[in-house]
Amino acid sequence: WHGMASLPHAFAMPASMAPDASWKLCRELKKQQQSDRITHLRSILADSRRVQLAHDALQAPVTYANLRCGQWYTPPDICAGTCYFKSTDGHAGHWDFSLTRLNLHVALSAAEKGAVLIVDATRMGKRYPDALTKTVPIWCGVLNRAVLHLRNENSQCASAEYQSDEGWGSSLALPAWISPSERSQVEARIDQWVQKLLQPALRPLVERLSRALTRPLRPAWLGAEDEPFIDAVARAHAGEGSCCRVWCLSASHVLSAERAREMHSWTYIQGAADDEENWARGLCAAQWWLWHAEIMSLAAHSHEAAEEKLQRLQAKATSELSDEHGAGVASGSCALPTRVWQTELFVGGESSAQPPAVWRTVDAVLSVGEAAPALEKVEPDHSQACAITAGDQIEGTYSRLPRCVHLPIYVGKRAQPSKDHWQRVVLPSALAFVHSHLASGHRVLVHCDHGDDRAPAVVAAALVALFDERFVSLLP
Repeated sequence: WHGMASLPHAFAMPASMAPDASWKLCRELKKQQQSDRITHLRSILADSRRVQLAHDALQAPVTYANLRCGQWYTPPDICAGTCYFKSTDGHAGHWDFSLTRLNLHVALSAAEKGAVLIVDATRMGKRYPDALTKTVPIWCGVLNRAVLHLRNENSQCASAEYQSDEGWGSSLALPAWISPSERSQVEARIDQWVQKLLQPALRPLVERLSRALTRPLRPAWLGAEDEPFIDAVARAHAGEGSCCRVWCLSASHVLSAERAREMHSWTYIQGAADDEENWARGLCAAQWWLWHAEIMSLAAHSHEAAEEKLQRLQAKATSELSDEHGAGVASGSCALPTRVWQTELFVGGESSAQPPAVWRTVDAVLSVGEAAPALEKVEPDHSQACAITAGDQIEGTYSRLPRCVHLPIYVGKRAQPSKDHWQRVVLPSALAFVHSHLASGHRVLVHCDHGDDRAPAVVAAALVALFDERFVSLLP
């Protein structure tokens, strides 16, 4: 602004464009630019090419997208699935090891294949999300030390390899840029997290991991800035047999505005996929990968045309889903629910719970969708069935077993009555219902609106509570 004084009078800034007003205008323009979906998607596509490059250079390790951001960057043809390492578990002063996000499948893949790749990104100002630099190393350290503890506990004469932290690699491996103070504070908590993990309910999982894991898990980090050196890094680690490598890839570049303009003719957004609820407007990662070629070919010429096409595709997909769902419910058709291995538990969506066909498959129905099911239309021989909306917690046993119960669970973080609604109301009530029917020899269907989130979560809890690791019932 000091240079403005030397400009000719004709170019002097008007009073209405004082520095404060200009700053606000620039901020508003930047906000509008970053709310442009096509700009976000072009940034994501550019970053996804680096993910493919890293995957190929590292000799195609099993690749997982870290929820939710990583799904947008990981091409489906190389994505083996998802994992969930939360950045909040790595925030300074709030470090934690989550028992609800064990990501055991990632550890088992690393044990089997020797390496895995975890993809994530973060927004402007950081090279890596805390999920990759702290949460993953904490996870590796806790699992390593839990396996070490279990083996030493089960062996009268444990081998030196397992007795030595250095030999087994169970010491905490954090990036070099983490301060010694933070490193020591995290290290001091590892043993208490190990004890949490070794509690009786979770010990079978650790025993399974112990049988599979012959080498310790060790994290390593790759950023977008390492792109020219990925081949060199891969060669340096090729054939290493001392550990199971957990590669942590941050897909997005850390770029100044000037550098971003040099690289792209459009505005590049670091960590563009982060906080999708703020920009995606109903678009999900699966749809993005289904439509990305068509959308990006239009975006190269016109963001407006690409946005219009994207809106039409979304509208068509929504209409087709509504027609399919509405037709199924209106006609009373019943999609068959899915049986959960050899148990008497079944899981499905709303269309799998349509009477009277549902009663030919199961004896009891637990609905955890938003809307109450149409199960009052039961057949005469099911006249004892009743639908109960569980506003209050259901007690552990039933004096008279209802055939169907509705536990309304609404979508969204803030949709539940309280933060502990699942733990305090939903799961105790659901498990009481499932337990009572299974103990009576009944087949039980758990369903939600689409059968892809709330119902599987309840079934997973029932499997943990009522079955052993071979899915044999623990009921008397």
